[in-house]
Amino acid sequence: MQRHQRTICTLITVFLVSSLLFVIQVIPQHPLLLFERLHKNGGWVQIVILSLFAGFLFWKMYDRKKRAYWRKFAWLLFAVFFFSQLLLGLFADSVFLLTGKLHFPIPSMIAGGAIYRREIGFMPLLFFSTVLLSGGAWCSQLCYFGAFDAMASRTGSRISFSTVKRNSIRHTVFFFFIALSIIFSLFGFFNNYINLIAASAGVTGLLVLILSFRKKRMIHCTYYCPLGLLTGYLKFLSPFSFKINMQQCTQCMRCTSACPYNALQPEDIKKGRPSPLVCTSCGDCLPHCNHNALEYRFFRFNPAKSELIWLITTITLYTIFFAVARI
Repeated sequence: MQRHQRTICTLITVFLVSSLLFVIQVIPQHPLLLFERLHKNGGWVQIVILSLFAGFLFWKMYDRKKRAYWRKFAWLLFAVFFFSQLLLGLFADSVFLLTGKLHFPIPSMIAGGAIYRREIGFMPLLFFSTVLLSGGAWCSQLCYFGAFDAMASRTGSRISFSTVKRNSIRHTVFFFFIALSIIFSLFGFFNNYINLIAASAGVTGLLVLILSFRKKRMIHCTYYCPLGLLTGYLKFLSPFSFKINMQQCTQCMRCTSACPYNALQPEDIKKGRPSPLVCTSCGDCLPHCNHNALEYRFFRFNPAKSELIWLITTITLYTIFFAVARI
């Protein structure tokens, strides 16, 4: 039964990805798919490759015990591919870049840049739509910078931090970025100043990765990144959620050490939900709960079906990102 379900859901994922990429290939006048830019009709080859890759990912991530490994592998692969295209676009050929204005590849600039320019561009729309469709998955599989934070924090014992302290720091950093963007927009600061601030934010982010490595926690994503906090609020608009079933939870706390985002501290578990502004619904904690108390929720579907729908949706979005998310 499970193998049949796994096969059907894999085929659904392949169909969704191929259908969406078909639209992306056919409708825009300027090619969005990289293979189409490199060779006429090459986009169709890219559609086949990415559709099969999406099916492969679903097949692997269907197994809860292996999901964390394949999630991080796919996430890092996307991040490396994303920045490789950027470097090729800057130093080899502009065909590797999207049309439009070049901006710093820093997640916070997706929001800050939109405020400064007073316009909603491609990346802000992509960000908002993915959070609306898959909740916190942006911060666990779709952000091109977060994969490096996950890699930096992946080994060793994890250190817990105060939820109150974390939220205070996150809100301070968030409002600082937003205030700067508004001030710079209102007073018309020149691009040189904007580039300096953006570069400083990027360097600071890289330095925070060192702290993530030392503390074995995703400090960049859970303390520093303003877009991560924005995701934490916007995900409440999504029909997906991640809950703790308190009727089945024994408060054994096994899930606490399994959460890379520090979202399942004892105080969170006692309240019956992961820390709402930090949990990304990544599912790394699922195989560590022997009581099936951790659940995906999606409208009136049962937790098992909700989980499958979330997984199909997230992998589909991830693959579309792989195809079109370029600077």
